[in-house]
Amino acid sequence: MKRTIKKEEFPIFLELAERGNNISQFIIGYCYHFGNGITKDEEKAFQWYLKSAEGGNINGQCNLGYCYFSGTGTTKVEEKAFQWFLKSAEGGNHIGQYNLGYCYEKEIGTTKDEEKEFQWYLKSAKGGNRNGQYKLGDCYLKGIGTTKDEEKAFKRYLKSAEGGNRDGQYNLGYCYGKGIGTTKDEEKAFKRYLKSAEGGSSNGQYCLGYCYFKGIGTAKDEEKAFQWYLKSAEGGNSDGQYNLGYCYGKGIGTTKDEEKAFQWYLKSAEGGNRNGQYKLGDCYLKGIGTTKDEEKAFKRYLKSAEGGSSNGQYCLGYCYFKGIGTAKDDKKTFQWFLKSAEGGINKGQFNLGWCYYHGIGTTKDEEKAFQWYLKSAEGGNSDGLYNLGQCYHNGIGTTKDEVKAFQWYLKSAEGGNSDGQYNLGQCYHNGIGTTKDEVKAFQLYLKSAAGGNSDGLYNLGKCYHNGIGTTKDEEKAFQWYLKSAEGGNCKGQRKLGYCYQNEIGTTKDEEKALQWYLKSAEGGNSDGQYDLGYCYGKGIGTTKDEEKAFQWFLKSAEGGNCDGQYNLGRYYLNGTGTTKDEEKAFQWFLKSAEGGNSDGQFYLGYCCEKGIGTTKDEEKAFQWYLKSAESGNSYGQYNLGYCYRKGIGTTKDEEKAFQWYLKSAEGGNSDGQRHLGYCYRNGIGTTKDKEKAFQWYLKSAEGGNSYGQNNLGYCYRNGIGTTKDKEKAFQWYLKSAERGNSDGQYNLGYCYGNGIGTTKDEEKAFQWYLKSAEGGNSVGSYYLGHCYDKGIGTTKNEEKAFQWFLKSAKGGNCDGQYDLGRCYLNGIGTTKDEEKAIQWFMKSAEGGKCNGQYKLGYCYQNGIGTTKNEEKAFQWFLKSAKGGNCDGQYNLGRCYLNGIGTTKDEEKAIQWFMKSAEWGNSNGQCKLGYCYQNGIGTTKDEEKAFQWYLKSAERGNSDGQYNLGYCYGNGIGTTKDEEKAFQWYLKSAEGGNSKGQYSIGYCYENGIGTTKDGENAFQWYLKSAEGGKCNGQYKLGYCYQNGIGTTKNEEKAFQWFLKSAKGGNCDGQYNLGRCYLNGIGTTKDEEKAIQWFVKSAEWGNSNGQCKLGYCYQNGIGTTKNEEKAFQWFLKSAKGGNCDGQYNLGRCYLNGIRTTKDEEKAIQWFVKSAEWGNSNGQCKLGYCYQNGIGTAKDEEKAFQWYLKSAEGGNSDGQYNLGYCNQNGIGTNKNKMKAFQWFLKSAEGGNSYGQCKLADFYLKGIKIIKEEEKAFQWYLKSAEGGNSNGQYNLGNCYRDGIGTTKDEEKAFQWYLKSAEGGNSDGQCYLGYCYRKGIGTTKDEEKAFRWFLKSAEGGNCDGQFNIGRCYLDGIGTTKDEEKAFQWCLKSAECGNSNGQCKFGFCYQNGIGTTKDEEKAFQWYLKSAERGNSDGQYNLGYCYGNGIGITKDEEKAFQWFLKSAKGGNSYGQYSIGYCYENGIGTTKDGENAFQWYLKSAKGGNSNGQYCLGYCYYIGIGTIEDEEKTFQWCLKSAEGGNHIGQYNLGYCYEKGIGTTKDEEKEFQWYLKSAERGNSYGQYKLGDCYLKGIGTTKDEEKAFQ
Repeated sequence: MKRTIKKEEFPIFLELAERGNNISQFIIGYCYHFGNGITKDEEKAFQWYLKSAEGGNINGQCNLGYCYFSGTGTTKVEEKAFQWFLKSAEGGNHIGQYNLGYCYEKEIGTTKDEEKEFQWYLKSAKGGNRNGQYKLGDCYLKGIGTTKDEEKAFKRYLKSAEGGNRDGQYNLGYCYGKGIGTTKDEEKAFKRYLKSAEGGSSNGQYCLGYCYFKGIGTAKDEEKAFQWYLKSAEGGNSDGQYNLGYCYGKGIGTTKDEEKAFQWYLKSAEGGNRNGQYKLGDCYLKGIGTTKDEEKAFKRYLKSAEGGSSNGQYCLGYCYFKGIGTAKDDKKTFQWFLKSAEGGINKGQFNLGWCYYHGIGTTKDEEKAFQWYLKSAEGGNSDGLYNLGQCYHNGIGTTKDEVKAFQWYLKSAEGGNSDGQYNLGQCYHNGIGTTKDEVKAFQLYLKSAAGGNSDGLYNLGKCYHNGIGTTKDEEKAFQWYLKSAEGGNCKGQRKLGYCYQNEIGTTKDEEKALQWYLKSAEGGNSDGQYDLGYCYGKGIGTTKDEEKAFQWFLKSAEGGNCDGQYNLGRYYLNGTGTTKDEEKAFQWFLKSAEGGNSDGQFYLGYCCEKGIGTTKDEEKAFQWYLKSAESGNSYGQYNLGYCYRKGIGTTKDEEKAFQWYLKSAEGGNSDGQRHLGYCYRNGIGTTKDKEKAFQWYLKSAEGGNSYGQNNLGYCYRNGIGTTKDKEKAFQWYLKSAERGNSDGQYNLGYCYGNGIGTTKDEEKAFQWYLKSAEGGNSVGSYYLGHCYDKGIGTTKNEEKAFQWFLKSAKGGNCDGQYDLGRCYLNGIGTTKDEEKAIQWFMKSAEGGKCNGQYKLGYCYQNGIGTTKNEEKAFQWFLKSAKGGNCDGQYNLGRCYLNGIGTTKDEEKAIQWFMKSAEWGNSNGQCKLGYCYQNGIGTTKDEEKAFQWYLKSAERGNSDGQYNLGYCYGNGIGTTKDEEKAFQWYLKSAEGGNSKGQYSIGYCYENGIGTTKDGENAFQWYLKSAEGGKCNGQYKLGYCYQNGIGTTKNEEKAFQWFLKSAKGGNCDGQYNLGRCYLNGIGTTKDEEKAIQWFVKSAEWGNSNGQCKLGYCYQNGIGTTKNEEKAFQWFLKSAKGGNCDGQYNLGRCYLNGIRTTKDEEKAIQWFVKSAEWGNSNGQCKLGYCYQNGIGTAKDEEKAFQWYLKSAEGGNSDGQYNLGYCNQNGIGTNKNKMKAFQWFLKSAEGGNSYGQCKLADFYLKGIKIIKEEEKAFQWYLKSAEGGNSNGQYNLGNCYRDGIGTTKDEEKAFQWYLKSAEGGNSDGQCYLGYCYRKGIGTTKDEEKAFRWFLKSAEGGNCDGQFNIGRCYLDGIGTTKDEEKAFQWCLKSAECGNSNGQCKFGFCYQNGIGTTKDEEKAFQWYLKSAERGNSDGQYNLGYCYGNGIGITKDEEKAFQWFLKSAKGGNSYGQYSIGYCYENGIGTTKDGENAFQWYLKSAKGGNSNGQYCLGYCYYIGIGTIEDEEKTFQWCLKSAEGGNHIGQYNLGYCYEKGIGTTKDEEKEFQWYLKSAERGNSYGQYKLGDCYLKGIGTTKDEEKAFQ
């Protein structure tokens, strides 16, 4: 309530107030509050309001509340404000009610409560308070404390407005503007905003300004818009302040004034306006109207963003992205872009898509990127439109769709986006998603360029440059490139540089070219970086600077430029401008190649081919050359031709090679021309045509190709395709040489050295060799080394020779590598170094040098400078031999002969010896003689052998001399002549041949061709030994060991074996190992023994290899290692050692550390056997006997056993005995069998001893002697033979040949079982089960039965089945019982078959099947199993699984009975008694019952008792009746128990005894006998033998 009073009225109201009038008190308070009629005094106002309020005046209470609310005249206390508003409201004051609603709304002095807020605004409104009406409208509009209702909101705003409330008018305008609760009407909205504005509402003023700005409900008028924004702003409205800032910033309705714009944005921001904060951030960021300050910009963006401004969120994300005013933070970048995007800002959506695409602050997700680009595009963002086009164009986050890409580029372009225009131009240019149209492309590039798009400017230049869509015009092209370049487009800068460099549309200016390349490069353009590198590399427009060139090539390469990558690879390859690094070179060539650069592909192929910076891989090399060639690269074509020609990485194809050389040549490649000439010259891939060859060499030469000049010189020199002309040859060599061609230089040197086409001049020759060598030519280096080595044209100098050989070798020259290896091997011009020697021989060999290949093979063979490796030796000898090297041919023959490093092949051996021999190689001649001598690889021809030995010997070959001596000594191919033999041995010996020395010693030792002279023999051996010959040392040791020509001395023998061994003699090493193994002449030392066996073995000594295998096999002197054992047996075997061959065969036979291979096994047994090895012969017999690795052939088996046996092999003797015993491969002859078993046994063979014991036990062809049987079983058992142990157990068990002793029986069964003998395991189980010789233990019985069963023993399987069936030692398990019975049955065990039938009959562990039961009983019966026969009879008798047939039943019962089966005997007795299947015959019945009864069969016993009782087949005898009934009853037979009870009842054969009568009837009854149950009932009924009990009787 407002009240205005005059000054003179004030004292009147004051007097009334002081008297206590609360209305007057309120008026006085009001006056002091507002200075009405008195000086303003808020404290006094408060005091009077307080008095008025306390006096109950609702207006006073309301204003007092206001004082507490605003701190007017008192301390601000919101709770008291609330209390006084409440009192005023409750008193009906509509202002108090409004204020109370406001308190509940804003939580002023109370808890927020929207329902109470609504209720008090409602009361205030009803009281006519226009502010209350306005607030009530808000409640209805927003659903605050009530149901949302826009129509009621509208009505309340209307009333408020009509009451003159400017906020109500403002909100009413808002409703008309938005159509809230009423029909949308912008004119009415404008009018209401006008009223509100005129009423001083800053909101209304702001909205009115907006209406003028946008022309809403009125004519657009920016000046009026500005004026109203100004009023709103001055009224403190932050939106008005924001918009006013915007007007000043843009010059809307006023003069542009950025400082004022900044000021108003600042005010808006300080008022909490998020848009103002956002714009203030812009001002600080860009320095608009204030000093640029990124940190302040960031802070303002942060406030704006946190206030929910999507634009602020976008800008904040941008700050975090770029690190503007804060640390760069990708995660926060993503988060704020996400908020901005979700707020609908299309720039935010675009940038969010960018984050997802690049994985900025989030996981990379192209699909989400696409989705946000789509939203941005749909919102009209041209960048989004453009990027969406990119997504469809490239299939990013969506299916690739060029048509859609085109459409989105079109939209972007139409929206004025220059990137979109540019890409749309690209689409028309390349026909992407639309029809190709270069004119449209040009037009779009023009639009894009006009929009300042540097790519558009650049492409416009390209169009003019190449005449695309317009007339070609290089000057215009230059101009557009210039504009693009000046606009910062690095592609344009690069092209501009290109124009200056190549005088396109402008004057040539290399310095400007360099400058523009530099700008392009610095702008990150990889092409510009490449061009800049090229300029620095070539000194174009600047001083040449390879380091800078390297750096720019590096940048270009890292930017993905394949040309830059290629050149960077070259720089790394050659160490240009950087440290040489082949691996990096390879990597960059790879990147370049994968980028499609043909030069990169060429160089990558080269790296793969040569193994530069990568593993050598010719197939990959070929593929890259192919790609390069197909791209038209003449170098790639040339190298591809080379690959086809040499078969490098592909199948050799000379025709294709020719075709590619032709393409390269026609492309002007002088190397291609040269090689094409080579193809024509040699007829490679084309018809040989020397004239064309000459012509292509000529083209290559005239093209300045120094290699072509060199080749042309060669043509003239040799008259190839032209007239021979040495002078012209010399001239072309001279040209080639003067051009620096090192091949030409060395050929020129060769001409001077040999006087070809010029006067001979060794000094000039030397000089040109020197130039060639200094030019890095490996051939020249080699010839220069040769000059120094031989003193040609210069002073001899081995050190310099070595140095040049070294350079030549390092340059890849195989001759140089060979001679360098020779230098290292022999210490020529350098320190001797065998490891380096082999390395260079390796390189020479790999380069195709046959001498190097031979030497390398020699090194591998002898372990010179490397580990001995016979397989590698063989491979290199093979290459050398194929290259025509006679030493290589000889050694290759040796390899084939002895199986060194390859499979033994005597035919190939002699072929290579023949080639070597025909070339005059004395070693080859000697070996060829050896082959003819022994018929190795050819028909034996001793005369030819002699002739070849003679040739070899006459050439001074000491081996040939030795072998010739051997021929004379043995009359091989010539008349025997020991004197000549002695003479040739002497020559060989005097020639230092250890075999010759050995042989001459042998001659003296044995008086061959000379007088026997042990001392001379010893002396020759001594000479050989002292001369350092390890063979002689070995032989000398042998002399000392055996006292030949000297006193026997094992210590000296040991010493000489030691020297021989250390000298590398494998025989010495082997014997030294034997000394250590057996303690001969030294302390026994198994570790040293194996060390020497290793050395002997590694030197190829087959005895040493075999012994080493033995040591590894048995863990002697080393850890047991079957794999190594196998390897050494293999080497020994290949070396011809029959023991090794035998052991290798065993390994293959049993799969000992190799794959089991019976064929290989028999092959090695054959070799061993043929060498006379008795073990091998025995095993070979075994293989033939059993068809292992070969067809079964018992006759051959017998023959090999015979050879083995005759050789004293106890196994062979045993097997031969077995053959004679069983008629295997010979007629059955048990006497011979006995004899061979006897020999085998006497030789300590435990198997032979066991078999011999069998013969003595069973009296086979000899008198049965159980004691001897026992003794031989004992020997066999003590020898560890598990069969012998098992049989010995049987002897002790049954007292055969010894006193019965179950404990010893048990012990031997135990040993047999532990030795893996399944019979022993089975009987051991039986002992545990029955408690024989040990404590009964069914669990142990079960375990041993199980082992026996798992070992395949069918008895064990039967017993384990019984265990599972009856729960013996394990849990009863009928299914397992069934399974084991099945295995036993299938194994042929008749017990198992019978039990298996029983399972089927009774459905135990399987489905009941009487037919299957019958079949298995039949199988068991046919095998003679009496239980099976009985059960089969039972089946026939009862028609179980078969048609009932009593005659067959009788027959099978009879067989079972005759087999001693008590059930069969009982059943046959029953048949005779009742005439079932036979004639009734009481006597026969009695006899069979008697047998059955004596066999313990309870059925037979009770039936026998019955016979005695009735007199069937015998005289009646009640006592015997009683006795047999008693046995049957005690055996658990319920009929026998019943009959025994009857005997006691009736006193039959015994005294009548009712108690016993009762007991036996009871037992019979309990076992289910119905008669017994009946009789038991009588006993209970009548009290017979027990207490009378009618209930039990009834039961």
